[in-house]
Amino acid sequence: MIMKTSLKKLFRTALILLATGRLYAQHSYLETEWVVQSPEISNAIYHSSSIVDQGKLIVTGNYDDGGDVDVITVKYASNGDTLWVKTQSGSLSEGADYGVDVKVNSSGHVIVLAAVKNTSTLYDYAVYHYNGSTGALNWSYTWNGSGGLNDIPTTLQLDSYGNIYVTGGSESSGGFSNFGTIKLSPSGSLQKNSYYDYA
Repeated sequence: MIMKTSLKKLFRTALILLATGRLYAQHSYLETEWVVQSPEISNAIYHSSSIVDQGKLIVTGNYDDGGDVDVITVKYASNGDTLWVKTQSGSLSEGADYGVDVKVNSSGHVIVLAAVKNTSTLYDYAVYHYNGSTGALNWSYTWNGSGGLNDIPTTLQLDSYGNIYVTGGSESSGGFSNFGTIKLSPSGSLQKNSYYDYA
C-alpha cells in the first residue's frame, strides 16, 4: 500500500514537472528591440556581412539601384536609427557589385571588403576605408590580379598595427583559380601580394 501511494505521488510529481516544462518551453525569452527595413535589394543577395561595434550595427551587402547592383554599407545606432549609408560600384555599368566583409579598426574606422565588376578586368578586390563617425570615405583600393580576370575576395582581417589582409580567389590567365592574398597599409597602399596554386 505504501509502495502504491509512493508511486502515485511520484507519478503526479512527474506530470506536474512535465506540464511545467512544456509551459516554460513554449515561453519566448526573446524581445525585439527594433526592426529596420533595408533599401530594395536585388533579385539575388550575393553576400552580406555585419559587425557590432560599441552597440552599433554595421552591415554591408548589395542593393538594386534601378538595374545596377551596387555595394551598400549601413551603420545603425543602438536604437535602430540609421547613422549613415554609403554605396560603391565598379566601372562596369549595371555590373553586380557586392559587399563581402566588414571590420572596425582600433580607431573606430570601418573597413569594407567588396567584389566590384570593372569594365576591362571583370571582378576585382575592393577595399573601402570609412570614417566610423561620419561615413566619409578616407580612401579606397582596388586590386586586379596578375591574370587580369576574375578576382573574388572572401575575407578581410586586420592586425594590431592596422594593416589590412584580404584573401580570395584569383583567376590566372589560363582560366584556373588560385588563392590570392594582399596586404595593405593602414593608409591603403599595397605592401605585398602573393599567390598559392593548390593544383
